[in-house]
Amino acid sequence: MLHAKLVREGFKVNVKVVERIYREERLWLRRTKRKKIPREGREGAWCPIAPNQRWSLDFTSDALANGRKFRTANLKDDCTRE
Repeated sequence: MLHAKLVREGFKVNVKVVERIYREERLWLRRTKRKKIPREGREGAWCPIAPNQRWSLDFTSDALANGRKFRTANLKDDCTRE
């Protein structure tokens, strides 16, 4: 941010030099994170259009009223969600 302002005003400075001077003077340098833009467009997920084309397996856990825990394996059809 500060480096960009200095460049716009005509100063030729290195980003690392500006950061080093800020650290030496114990000033707070605000950093902005860059947004990561994908290089290529991602393909959409394949959606099933009929039953029994794609299945999903999921593990869930729960507890009974007396505190005993149990786990289940759930298998479902992605098209009908059954």
